[in-house]
Amino acid sequence: MTDPDNIQSWLEWAGKSLLLLPVKGCKPGSYRSFWPDFPPDPNEAYGYNQQSLKLSPPSAEEIGKMDLVFELILLIPDERTRRIIQARSLVAPISSKHIWSWARIGRLIHLDRRSVRRLHYQGLVYISKHSDPCKVDVLTAFFNR
Repeated sequence: MTDPDNIQSWLEWAGKSLLLLPVKGCKPGSYRSFWPDFPPDPNEAYGYNQQSLKLSPPSAEEIGKMDLVFELILLIPDERTRRIIQARSLVAPISSKHIWSWARIGRLIHLDRRSVRRLHYQGLVYISKHSDPCKVDVLTAFFNR
């Protein structure tokens, strides 16, 4: 059994990784080159030119671990609690701020923000008690390296 704080940090990491995936929409893309992206020059730091800071997408191994982390959410039987945990796991990659605040989630599902926080914590405790030990060991080894 792992503690809810570890599960919360895993979910936040998975949310950051999900938002870093290079998805532009469901329509076919426009003309582009297939040259690999190169890292920005440190001499041309963010703020001195018109380009914005661009983080690299997650690797295949990180995407696999992200899927394992998001599978843990499916253990929760209550759909409302799953929605709360999924929404709260989305974290902006650059600023590390949560995309959905407690109050915004509360407005979405018609609950008070304190009730949303309580359901979120109860969902994390449920995941920690009912998660598969093999998956937890794999994720612990991945995050502790």
